[in-house]
Amino acid sequence: MSEEGERVKSRMQEIGRHVNSRIPKGWGFVVLCFTYGPGGEMHYVASSERLDIVQAMREWIQITRAGYATHQADEESALKNEFEFWWAEQLKRQETSSFREEMEAWREVAYDAFVAGMEFENEKGHSTDD
Repeated sequence: MSEEGERVKSRMQEIGRHVNSRIPKGWGFVVLCFTYGPGGEMHYVASSERLDIVQAMREWIQITRAGYATHQADEESALKNEFEFWWAEQLKRQETSSFREEMEAWREVAYDAFVAGMEFENEKGHSTDD
């Protein structure tokens, strides 16, 4: 962790204590802090266990995706647009052009996996127990 990252982590712990003291009992929170670009750092502070945070973030992503995609003509084009955005961000993270070319060769496989993951998340989110 960088020296700057250590300072950020310390400040985030302060922020976490403040947020925790200001919210009602029974509520949780997570705060993410990250640098932009390749090789960046990410830190988080939370009032819950990591697995609970991961689940809350999955639920937030699903809700956000559903709200974001409402203006799309259909679900397939919404998924394609979301994938294209994600793929462009992944390519930006790569520092060498030769690796970028190799990643382009895997684009269709990545898209298929992306769509399968979205379908899995949607099925999990909409399942009912009888």
